[in-house]
Amino acid sequence: MGIPTDEDERKLPKDCGNMPDLTSLTDQQVLMLTLNLFFRGAYRSSPQVKQLVINFVRLLDQALWAYKNARRELEAYTSPANQQGGITIGHYYRLISHCETCVNSLYRALKFIERLRRQGIQKSDTTPLIPDPTTLSSLKDTVRQKVRAVRDAIEHTDKDIARKEIPEGQPISLAATNDGVEITGKDRCVKGISYADLATWLQQLHGLAKNLAEYAESKPV
Repeated sequence: MGIPTDEDERKLPKDCGNMPDLTSLTDQQVLMLTLNLFFRGAYRSSPQVKQLVINFVRLLDQALWAYKNARRELEAYTSPANQQGGITIGHYYRLISHCETCVNSLYRALKFIERLRRQGIQKSDTTPLIPDPTTLSSLKDTVRQKVRAVRDAIEHTDKDIARKEIPEGQPISLAATNDGVEITGKDRCVKGISYADLATWLQQLHGLAKNLAEYAESKPV
């Protein structure tokens, strides 16, 4: 979406009530992981697993940071005081920018956590550290595909703009609505993610990132 038009008005966010507040979740778990790596020698037995863990935790932190900043901008955009003052467009653009960062980082994090799941890391009681997708919705292929569809549409739109293939009046970026984010491709197909789903996936993955950041390998007997 470019500057919102009258035609888009019905879709524009009216409040931030549909975007769950995740400020209670830390977006600095990579710091805990770093301490664990240096002082406890976590993941010392597998350099590949170590690389996957670092990138997953880092990207999940980034996705969560972007989500929280997006919500702050949504709150500012829908603030009655700002609406009356007519100074909301900057908040709207920052909102969609943070959402783009969130989607991109989330997709990359999902790819890393799937590779990690296949490594079969176990807790001290031999149960999987990363659960089966059937027990955690964020690990399902359908979720990764949905996030990828939005992420790819963002990148394709960038390329279409560079190639001068975007007709006048067509959305030129991700758009924020009252319920989530969406993007319309040049094929007029709309791809989107609700704030509720985004928050659920981030919460679940945050729990996994915490476990991975605090993980300690069993010492050989």
